[in-house]
Amino acid sequence: MYAGEIFVNFEMEQIDYKILNNLNNLPLQFENKLSAEKISLIVNAVLCSLNITNLILPFNLKTFELNFKSVDEKRIIIEKVKETFYKISCVVGFPKSINALEQLKVLIFDFESNIENVKIRNRTRVQQVQENITSSGLDLFKTVYGKNSTAVLKKLQASHVDLVETILYNYGLILSDMSMLSVIETEFVLIAALKVQGGMIEKQAFSHILGAVNVGASKVEVDSAVELIEKIKICLMPVIPSI
Repeated sequence: MYAGEIFVNFEMEQIDYKILNNLNNLPLQFENKLSAEKISLIVNAVLCSLNITNLILPFNLKTFELNFKSVDEKRIIIEKVKETFYKISCVVGFPKSINALEQLKVLIFDFESNIENVKIRNRTRVQQVQENITSSGLDLFKTVYGKNSTAVLKKLQASHVDLVETILYNYGLILSDMSMLSVIETEFVLIAALKVQGGMIEKQAFSHILGAVNVGASKVEVDSAVELIEKIKICLMPVIPSI
């Protein structure tokens, strides 16, 4: 049983508690610059992107204890973490997102929680026709990329004839739904997921760093998010999978 409200229905894998403690101590360094929710979402995005799934559950349980006291707060952050894993599937791939989501299935909540206070993803969007989804994707793409959006789309179009359509469809279906994560939170988790992959993929995070500013994040928030991501990478260095 966890705090009388949440319990885990299996025995957790053996984990490195030194790494876990270092991760859970990071919010103290950024509490005046980023909200506890944003910090939690960024850490989870990194864990998913690097496929370090055995730390997802213990990290979130400790985060509950430190930052989210009520049952509803815990349920809301878990739904946001799940949305994070779903949204970053666009940049990390569905296998990693599925692995990460599987880790959260073992959480069972007390039925006394007021489910009406917990937002859920707007599933009616899935039933939209493709044309509308692509249109909403284009709107978000233009918002994120600003004056560079046309040039970026042309560059993508030159790479593959169907690439723009596919990207805009994913922007529309997956990324443009803000019922769970705000547009700023969405940009932050994309930055985290891209930045930790290194190489040419990491460079793609730069567009979303600019995008975060375009959608309303402050420079302090963006700089703090980037700094936090680097510190998370340092914490995880001993367990980052080698290819």
